[in-house]
Amino acid sequence: MAQKPEDSELKRLNLQNLQKQEDKSITEILGNASHTTLYRFDNNSCQWDRVGVEGTTFIVLADTAPVARLIVLNKLGG
Repeated sequence: MAQKPEDSELKRLNLQNLQKQEDKSITEILGNASHTTLYRFDNNSCQWDRVGVEGTTFIVLADTAPVARLIVLNKLGG
């Protein structure tokens, strides 16, 4: 299925933003999720606890190790 022109433009802008703010070696966005919340499992209480990381997630390729990466743009600033 072909991407809509606006989808490819958004992907290009997201790639430019990641290269500028995160790492210039990022070469491609493989996938993304518009919102992610990170949890940690507490074995003592047998419950999941939020760890203060929420935001857009990208799965990317880069030309330096590690070549496959998962990046969460944390909107909570923690």
